[in-house]
Amino acid sequence: QLGTFSELIDGFDYFQRVHRSLILNFRNVKACKNSSVHFYKSQKPLEVSQLLEVKVKKILKGNE
Repeated sequence: QLGTFSELIDGFDYFQRVHRSLILNFRNVKACKNSSVHFYKSQKPLEVSQLLEVKVKKILKGNE
């Protein structure tokens, strides 16, 4: 279950649970735009809701 992984990654700042079914590694996030999260070394973006996009952008801005 994702809750188990969530407990394991508590000590790592670059991993964050952003949704009940999604944990992101922010070291691999290249950009967040147009309701999708783009990753380094990946051609296909992850489609997200507009609310989740706003949340991810806030986290990315805080990590700069």
